[in-house]
Amino acid sequence: MIREATEEDIPQLKQLFRVCFGDTNAFLNLFFSEYFQTTTCMVALRDKRIVSMLFLCPAKIKAEESLRLIYYVYACGTLPEYRRLGIMDQLLQVSHAFARQQDA
Repeated sequence: MIREATEEDIPQLKQLFRVCFGDTNAFLNLFFSEYFQTTTCMVALRDKRIVSMLFLCPAKIKAEESLRLIYYVYACGTLPEYRRLGIMDQLLQVSHAFARQQDA
């Protein structure tokens, strides 16, 4: 199952950051207090557990004399035991569809 993350998911997301990227608690507390509300986080669940994530960070780019919404893909990570199963590919496909819905 793939869905958008909620605030209730933050403890699992922090753990996934630690496993995938080795981030410190100080960084994670800053990231989730300052940026979680302004990003879209897509998560993949297996057995009711978040096993993969990616963040879509909104930005603007000038294109043809107007500003367009884009999403910067950030912190793509999957638990080691769930890698090479196509989960991240599914997350990227769902994220692409989400961005299209937002006209990004």
